[in-house]
Amino acid sequence: MILTIAMSLIPITNSYAETSIDYESIYNQGVEENYINPENLALEDWLIENVEYKKIYNDGIAGGVLESNFSYNEWIKANCYGQPPIIDSEIYEEVKILTRAYVDGFNIIPGDILITNGTSSAGIVGHAAIATGYNHILHIPGPGKTTEQLTAQQFVD
Repeated sequence: MILTIAMSLIPITNSYAETSIDYESIYNQGVEENYINPENLALEDWLIENVEYKKIYNDGIAGGVLESNFSYNEWIKANCYGQPPIIDSEIYEEVKILTRAYVDGFNIIPGDILITNGTSSAGIVGHAAIATGYNHILHIPGPGKTTEQLTAQQFVD
């Protein structure tokens, strides 16, 4: 029942790159490739998340950011099936920015690269920026725009 409701929330036709999408097959592929842990994210919940993913994809196609022949299957796979990328915790440290750019003894310093999956724009999931000072972040807010300098708090907000 829940699966049927979730499937009805996601348009299965796309006037851009394809005519139908097999969401269950995509989910299973994400599980097989270890991007999706089915114990933490059931198919029904992933389908609900896909309502937003599909909007992002459609915006990217409509805005010309994504090529019209780039299928949703390819796009969602390139975006880790909508899941945070798997990273080597020995190399990378996940930090949460506070107003003073200080977290658990870790200070943001110039040159740090900040990556988030909490934003989306015109078919692109996530955002990256670079710390240009101890509390200053440089990023590009979107396609066709120039760089902006923000405080760490402005970047988080």
